[in-house]
Amino acid sequence: MKICYVSTYQPQHCGIADYTDNLCQALLEGTKDTSITVAAEYDSSPLETERLTCIPCFRRGEGYAENILRVIYKIKPDIVHIQHDYSVYGLSEEFLNFLGRLKVRKVVTMHEVHTPETPEKVSYGLENLPVNHKRLADLSDMLIVHSRGMSLWLRNYGVDGKKITIIPHGTPNIPVGEPSIAKRSLGFSELDKIILSFGFIRHFKNDQLLIRAFKDVAAHISNVKLVLAGGLHPYSSKIDMEEASRRRILVESLGLNEHVKLIEKYVPSEDIPILFTSADVFVFLHDQPFMEVSGALHSAFGACKPIVATSVPRFGEVGEVSPQTLIKPGDREGLVKVLIKILTDEGFADDCRRRVAEYAALTSWSRVAMQHYNLYKQLYKS
Repeated sequence: MKICYVSTYQPQHCGIADYTDNLCQALLEGTKDTSITVAAEYDSSPLETERLTCIPCFRRGEGYAENILRVIYKIKPDIVHIQHDYSVYGLSEEFLNFLGRLKVRKVVTMHEVHTPETPEKVSYGLENLPVNHKRLADLSDMLIVHSRGMSLWLRNYGVDGKKITIIPHGTPNIPVGEPSIAKRSLGFSELDKIILSFGFIRHFKNDQLLIRAFKDVAAHISNVKLVLAGGLHPYSSKIDMEEASRRRILVESLGLNEHVKLIEKYVPSEDIPILFTSADVFVFLHDQPFMEVSGALHSAFGACKPIVATSVPRFGEVGEVSPQTLIKPGDREGLVKVLIKILTDEGFADDCRRRVAEYAALTSWSRVAMQHYNLYKQLYKS
């Protein structure tokens, strides 16, 4: 079976590039009859192996349809699968017309579903939310979403439920080693307790709240450290850039320089195992009601460590796996309380690790890849 993905791809530092790469690798490992071509953004690297090819051919913000179609017509795939991101393709006439011109079985993964709750994201008009998403479904053979909430919003827009399938975001298997070695390699003591926040610097991640809460935690636990790991996104906004500066200023003003480690760069995959092995707990504090899921969260699932997160749609899976560690956005007191419990109550921490490990196995990339493969076969036969 010949699959063509339309996506951002490596070495671009973004979640969808990582997602596509993980899915490609898991599909190729799990099947023998699959070959994949990625029609990718120009910043991706060309690649040609026996079963995987990457062809950089388009740029966001410019007319992309003709360039992508040229690649698709040349390779003649059985399935075209678009890894959709509104910031790359939009959801306007250009993208919908592009879908209409694709005379092949086509799947679209919606990594986010716009809703009226975040009007600042909807560049094509709030009044067009239902009609554009309905047209998207009508022009596609199947829409993939990562959560029930995303599916419900599409149904609210009039999308036929038969056109929607839920496939969770894949979870990598993070090779976790000896914590004491990992902690020392990052400049910590093997006895230190490490709180880790991982992912791109975003103003809505509430890192400043975490820094202030960390000071409260440190008043109860003497050997605790905080690590904020991740740099700016290639398409970061000005307010995100300012957030990076504000974090540094806050750490200094609170006298926490010796206790907070800022790794302000993209963390490559080869560095993740040591970083994640050193952590005792992950923290995710987004406060926006974006209807999406988190690749960074799934990386944390793969490390099988306790996870504290806010009760927003992005982290809905934490509520299913470990509801005791879900807090309301902005709840500094609740954050401090649950962090202290995880870091001092080994029985509670062990239970959190067990639950996370079970969910990581259920959403492993190998399982997720086979769900895709079975869908492709079903569409191809039909």
